[in-house]
Amino acid sequence: AGLSLQVNDVQTLEEYARVTKYLGSLASVARLQLMRVEGPNLVFRVEAQGGAQRLTSDIRLGTTLLPLPADAAAGADAPVRFRLVR
Repeated sequence: AGLSLQVNDVQTLEEYARVTKYLGSLASVARLQLMRVEGPNLVFRVEAQGGAQRLTSDIRLGTTLLPLPADAAAGADAPVRFRLVR
């Protein structure tokens, strides 16, 4: 069972490459697939060992992505949201 992960504020191809390389390097990420691009926002499907909680913990250990508050209006299927750090 995968989960949705949204990364906001990705402006260039180099930043896209940096995000995908970083997410792919995380121990908890078993599989990563780009699902769609919404302007500067990327939405990935992630199969994460340990689920969303472990994935979020792993991402917080790094300095590449910052967590964004959950969108309460979006419901349970809402993606886990992050912003790229420059």
